[in-house]
Amino acid sequence: MKYRQIEWTDELVKKFWDFESQFPKKYFTYTFGHRIIEEVGDYLKDAKKVLDYGTGIGLLIPHLLKHEFQVTGTDFSHDSIEVVNNSFKDKNNFNGVFYIDDIINVNKKYDVIFCIEMIEHINDHYLDITFKNFKHLLADDGYIVITTPNDEVLADNMIFCPNCESVFHRWQHVKSWSTSSLEKAIIKYGFKKEKIYTTFFNPIVEEKKPLTAAIAGFIRKYILLRKEIKKTDPQAKPPHLVAILKN
Repeated sequence: MKYRQIEWTDELVKKFWDFESQFPKKYFTYTFGHRIIEEVGDYLKDAKKVLDYGTGIGLLIPHLLKHEFQVTGTDFSHDSIEVVNNSFKDKNNFNGVFYIDDIINVNKKYDVIFCIEMIEHINDHYLDITFKNFKHLLADDGYIVITTPNDEVLADNMIFCPNCESVFHRWQHVKSWSTSSLEKAIIKYGFKKEKIYTTFFNPIVEEKKPLTAAIAGFIRKYILLRKEIKKTDPQAKPPHLVAILKN
């Protein structure tokens, strides 16, 4: 039986993420924020001003502040912006989170722009807006860091809503990206590819930092799963895609 897929309007996307934002431990940057910063450390050596584009509830921001960058965020959700600004308003080097239209009008440039696990959530209309905004926001010698699931089979994560009798992606993904499709987008929007690669993004567990039983269990399962995949299928594709762009 073929089911109708939900059409993600701006209102539905807002409702979905208003609910999910109550559970920060589910977010990618909650577990992998530190790992992301280390992964692209070579491109951060000379950076001073950093922008977290699509910051959501701001889970990458504390990792950036630890490195004493001047950190700014931007997002489409007014509710998320308010939450993040209240959470970090007293932190040194935090320059606030702004709505997308507002940050474009400020006319500031950033040495590094992070766009973490966002482009899989947006349709072609917003993708066009996003890359054009990158052009306005990136310093001449700056870098953009993009991460996204690698060659995801969207159908594998579809779930059914018994109320509306429609199906939708569990994490509201609308687009699957591969090395090839991301490289085409980079060229289309006038950027240069510094580097594109795939990774297992194994998390780094800090011995001194106490973990809840739930999070510790998740990380153990994640690492064991990756080891099992590598052991049973050495050719298994890594689950994450990383792209470094420049003007």
